[in-house]
Amino acid sequence: MAAHGRGRSGNAVTDGVTTSRRASYGPNSPVIGVRGSRTRQAIVESTLARFAEHGFHATLVDDIARDAQVSRATLYQYFESKEAIFAELVEESGAALMRVAKQLGPLGSSAAGFASLHRWLTEWAAVFDRYATIFVQWANVNSPETDLQRRLSSFIESHTARLSRVIAASPADLDADAAALLLLSVLERGHYIRHLYWPAERSSEMFTADLAVACQLYLFPWTQRRSISAVIGERPQEDAGTIRAATPLPSGELSTMVERLSPQGRRTVARLLDAGAAVLSSAGFTGASVELVVAEAGVARGTFYKYFADRLDLLHALSEEAAAALGALTDDFGVLEPADLPAWLERFLAFHRRYSGVLRVWTERLPADALLAQASRYAAERTAVALVEQLRQRGGEPVVGRATAAVALMAVLERLPDRAVGTRYELTDHAVIDAQHRFISHALFRTYPTRNSGSSGAAGA
Repeated sequence: MAAHGRGRSGNAVTDGVTTSRRASYGPNSPVIGVRGSRTRQAIVESTLARFAEHGFHATLVDDIARDAQVSRATLYQYFESKEAIFAELVEESGAALMRVAKQLGPLGSSAAGFASLHRWLTEWAAVFDRYATIFVQWANVNSPETDLQRRLSSFIESHTARLSRVIAASPADLDADAAALLLLSVLERGHYIRHLYWPAERSSEMFTADLAVACQLYLFPWTQRRSISAVIGERPQEDAGTIRAATPLPSGELSTMVERLSPQGRRTVARLLDAGAAVLSSAGFTGASVELVVAEAGVARGTFYKYFADRLDLLHALSEEAAAALGALTDDFGVLEPADLPAWLERFLAFHRRYSGVLRVWTERLPADALLAQASRYAAERTAVALVEQLRQRGGEPVVGRATAAVALMAVLERLPDRAVGTRYELTDHAVIDAQHRFISHALFRTYPTRNSGSSGAAGA
């Protein structure tokens, strides 16, 4: 493929030949006029379609130009590169979410307060559907140390600040900043998971309604059932839907390999796994090079290749290790007593600290790999089945549909701990556990009395 770049002078470099190129037109440039605006929009729409079908890395500038019915030279008058188009779409989607956030009215336990929350979530879901490709492809472009990550940090701060002010002005008795981060984690990751894993439900009004109920009860646990039903009606009883028993994982190669090693070899593998987990969490898979891993582990490059074929092989081993640990955690979650939830969340946070990079790989499906996809499905199914078992143990009718509750649980466990890392809203471990505990207890573990009990009191009464 031809190489394209830009020197310090702004000139284009194509196949080693430097050519003069005018500066790209910005989105609000007064120079381009109506016709230019249409051309620019055609390029953006072509890029969205290409990213959706082929992904960011497999999309070429020539493909975008051809679909938009413009020449490559014309495209470069509007955008320096496909990265520049992506960055603009990130800004555009972020601005759309901010416009939605600015329209969020007063919150509270009344029907009017819930209606305001439900309207915001509905509009938020519409923005996600419009830009789902960008939210999903972000995983393929973004890594913790990139410029896009810095853009995201700025957006997180402004969006969190706006939502936090609305929550602080409400009767909610909780930390407004932590609550804003939790709601945004549930929204962003919840829709992301639904889009990737259960696409048939991605436009479901029921999903949004259930999320609204969960968020309402997290903020205002004393909300009356009639205040909720006045806005969304009575939710029909629902079975587990997409939730099914977890598909067993095949016996992994890590344990087999370790059994054959000497004590010294086992210690070396443990160091490499520790280093790999740390690098994966900080740099993401795209940035987690073998060089970084061996430097973190303090071993020679040759030592790494004595045990692992490449970084993907190391990731397979970490995934196997993480899946076994998660299996034990979810088994315990299914039979958990209410008083034991904070201690369980503390255990999960320790698990998250080590395997946050693996969890991100599972959720975002990057890299695309059959073994990792299998582990990802296993993790999602084990978590969902454990939640269903917990709800069955409690009896009654779940306030939030089981499938939506499972997605929300995955989102809040995987996303909240590191959503605001590096920003002024970064949460302490105690704040993370406190927010997760309140959300799971008041929103996901909540049940209505069974229909024949005749009760119509508070939600979860």
